[in-house]
Amino acid sequence: MNESNKHIAYLSYIRAFACIAIIVLHTYTMEAMYYRSEISVASYAVTSCVAYMMMWAVPCFVMVTGALLLDTDKEISLKRLYGRYILRIFVVLIVFTVLFTISDIIYDKEKLSVIGVIKRIGYKLYSGTSWAHMWYLYLIIGLYILLPAFRALVKGFGLKELWYLLAVYFVFNSFIPMINQFSEAKIGFYITTNSIFPFYLIMGYMLSNNLIKLNMKLSVLLFLLGEAAIIIISILGIKNNSSDAVTLLGNYSFVPVVITSIGVFGIFRNLRLNNPNKFILLVDKLSFGIYLVHLGFLRYGIKSELINPYEKGGNIFIFVIALIVFGLSFLLTFLLRLIPGVKKLL
Repeated sequence: MNESNKHIAYLSYIRAFACIAIIVLHTYTMEAMYYRSEISVASYAVTSCVAYMMMWAVPCFVMVTGALLLDTDKEISLKRLYGRYILRIFVVLIVFTVLFTISDIIYDKEKLSVIGVIKRIGYKLYSGTSWAHMWYLYLIIGLYILLPAFRALVKGFGLKELWYLLAVYFVFNSFIPMINQFSEAKIGFYITTNSIFPFYLIMGYMLSNNLIKLNMKLSVLLFLLGEAAIIIISILGIKNNSSDAVTLLGNYSFVPVVITSIGVFGIFRNLRLNNPNKFILLVDKLSFGIYLVHLGFLRYGIKSELINPYEKGGNIFIFVIALIVFGLSFLLTFLLRLIPGVKKLL
């Protein structure tokens, strides 16, 4: 396998494992929230801790996007950007907002007029208040809209300027917010681009092109340090009922989450994937669809109280539920892609 194929293979592995990690994250988060009043503090802490340890998944998805779409050798015209990339996500956003809204109305047995249903769909679509995981589609559309600027930036900047940009994003959108969360006096300095995700986008590009070189040992070290910090802070935060700690742990800009995400990307970047697993590559291909549909199984399964995992083995059984949800989502996505036209969306 040539270097180009190796490059694509390791990115596929990242997306596949990130897809599974997101399902684990959502499963543990939703189970912990639903049964919070019925379980001990210790059980709640373990469940929440596992969820927080999976926070690297979305940043890695964004880093893969940066690795692929910020590649200056790849031509992406405005026509292609809007006609292919943005249009696809926008159509998916509309379709699944409609499906999720109608399914909730049916499940909750609400009696709404056709106009009432249309108004609710329009409101949820406009305000981004559909199912929780749909926020990612709004994020991707925003990053795509700014993609020409980011591409021009990485093409025109030298290595020092790129390092400077990453440092600015990290300090102002990761480090300072963490300090502000625990400090009585908030730092007044800020930059107008108050999102960490451009950092991940550019970081993915730099790591994939060896502009930042992380060997396997350093990547593993970053991963272990980040996860260790997340575990310690989550346990102490829940034990002391610290809302500040919980707020930070659920934020993709939290320093340990940033460190862990870079470590995960670096680990896969250093793997020798001469013969990529076909199942992993298939999961990668289906990952977008799996992400979209998986919450349906969780949402209605938990609300229907089909199984209380804390009565069947606790946190270990929650992991089994996550695997079942992954399997069902994988199968549903695979079948949906057999429908003409759906494959281009999912």
